Amino acid sequence: MIGKGGHAEVYKGSLPDGRVVAVKRLMRSEKDIEDTAGDFLSELGIIAHINHPNATRLIGFGIDQGLYFVLQLAPHGSLASLLFGAALPLSPTSHFISSMNLVKVTRLIKVTCNKYFRTSMSGVE
Repeated sequence: MIGKGGHAEVYKGSLPDGRVVAVKRLMRSEKDIEDTAGDFLSELGIIAHINHPNATRLIGFGIDQGLYFVLQLAPHGSLASLLFGAALPLSPTSHFISSMNLVKVTRLIKVTCNKYFRTSMSGVE
């Protein structure tokens, strides 16, 4: 395991072609299965539509033996580990640049989500 959050665990893995990937497995919670599946599908739609150099890319997903995403492995770890838990702390300049990139990605996610939900909800009454 290379990371864990409130709703998922992240593992390092490799594909048959040799690519090293991150596998994000959603953990079971007290939520019922419909809520969990809805959260999974929402996250899948968002990740699939984000195209930014500071965001990891979706390689695939699966529903066999749980819900999981296969993602491009970030070579320097997660943003949280870089900002708050790195073995070698970031310099103030690097911390500022990372924070500004986070703001840019957050804005991009907001725009992408708005486009995604407008598109996916069109025709729904």
